[in-house]
Amino acid sequence: MKILYVSNIGPDKAAGMYWSIPASVAAQQQYDDCLWVNLNGCDQPSWRSVSAFKSINEVDLSDFPSALPVPFSHPEVVIFEGFYNFQQVKLSKELRHKGIPYIIIPRGSLTNQAFSNHNVLNNIKKRIACLIWFRPYTRKARTIQFLTEQEYMDSGKGWCHNHFILPNGVSTPSQLKKEFSVNAIKGVFVGRPSMLHKGIDLLAEACRIVQNEMRESRFTITCHMPQKEDYETIVDMVSGKGVSDILKIKDGVFGVEKQQALLSADVFIMSSRFEGHPMALIEALSYGLPVAVTEGSNMRKEIFDSNAGWVCDTTVDGVVSMLKTIIAEREEFMVKGYNAHNLAMKYDWNNLAKRFHKEVEMIVKK
Repeated sequence: MKILYVSNIGPDKAAGMYWSIPASVAAQQQYDDCLWVNLNGCDQPSWRSVSAFKSINEVDLSDFPSALPVPFSHPEVVIFEGFYNFQQVKLSKELRHKGIPYIIIPRGSLTNQAFSNHNVLNNIKKRIACLIWFRPYTRKARTIQFLTEQEYMDSGKGWCHNHFILPNGVSTPSQLKKEFSVNAIKGVFVGRPSMLHKGIDLLAEACRIVQNEMRESRFTITCHMPQKEDYETIVDMVSGKGVSDILKIKDGVFGVEKQQALLSADVFIMSSRFEGHPMALIEALSYGLPVAVTEGSNMRKEIFDSNAGWVCDTTVDGVVSMLKTIIAEREEFMVKGYNAHNLAMKYDWNNLAKRFHKEVEMIVKK
């Protein structure tokens, strides 16, 4: 099939789409002819390893998609990655005029929680924009791809008449976690410094409540996050709660440093209020690292059913109970880590690309 991907991602390495979109396109190239155009002009060296990648500066969108190089001047389907981009809405109208179907992958942007991730005025603006521009855009899509069943349920059913579920993926790592410490538990978080989104306030308050038990068991959690967004606010909050020795805030890690941070930990912590399908969590699982997550992670059921870690409600009380359970069940790190790796292998990029090909082929034929 001839598949055209259109995204609008920037240079933020802490954003899941920075990694997931190039990885998914690279895997899809094994089965389909693909072209990936990034609209905002951002160009990263790692993306250049994907032969399908083109910056908007390298293509002509004046007569979309007819001015694109053959065979993508008339693709069989266009995939819009991400959401809330007016240029994508404009391009979708041109596709409809030419009878070319398109699919939207919103990556968590349509969930009720995502709508609440702003102040009241911005929420009102977003809902007005959805009513006027984005809801017609979604309803005229051939289908919407949600990353998890929970994302679909949290997004409501009024966006499009069709949908399918296909998650983010992971590549098999070269190393696996083999040894765990039960005498000095090392927790780790890797992600964006977003207080509300990542639930760092929930985690900090839970650590304050259970600080005595954590100090007695030498249980620390290191949060790796870039120094932007809410970073300074998070540092001040943690300090104000008197738990800086337990909840350690450090700069973001990527590549080899990220691998080392995961392999040196005993458990991956994610206290998110909402997610699409978090890449950092899937990657932690792939290394054989047991995980501790809130319901907002969107993988609660899979982790619980696989015995790959610990799960809880997205509340302070839920996180408190989960931290206490980790301490009580520290002897189970090895077993849960083994199960974690097996769970992650269900999300192999190659297998997902096969499934995506079949799903899209069926959708286009309809």
